[in-house]
Amino acid sequence: MPKNKSWVWVVLIVLVVGGLFAWQRLSDPNRAAVAAWNDAGVACLDESQRLQTHIHPVLTITVDGAREPLPSNAGVVRSCTAELHTHETDGTIHLESTISSRTFTLGQFLAVYGKPFERAGYQASMTVDGVSSEEGATLILKDKQQIVVTYTAAATTPIETTNGE
Repeated sequence: MPKNKSWVWVVLIVLVVGGLFAWQRLSDPNRAAVAAWNDAGVACLDESQRLQTHIHPVLTITVDGAREPLPSNAGVVRSCTAELHTHETDGTIHLESTISSRTFTLGQFLAVYGKPFERAGYQASMTVDGVSSEEGATLILKDKQQIVVTYTAAATTPIETTNGE
């Protein structure tokens, strides 16, 4: 009988320890954000592997003439540092990957940031290194690239009404 009790304790301890690890993952408040990043093709960095790609494009966003600063640590949460992330509010995007040929788009960064390229009620225009670009969210990010996205309120067309005459 003592052998049987030992086996039960071992199973119980394994279940408790396994449950603690599962609880940490399931209770992570950032789980949905990390899933959205993964859906956009952006993975969490594996810190045990050596980085093969590390570049820094710079993104400036203005909305109706006012600068919209990127948040510090966009793409950084308790359980994950995304391959695309920020550290400061200066617009520098850190693109890091363990795959040397890995490329990312502006749209993928915006998915990490949590905002789409197209915004309701606004017209977007973009320059890359001072030259007008129509690439939008499909722009491939490159080192030292200067990306400026400008949003202006879309012009509204007045509705014609008749006064009944």
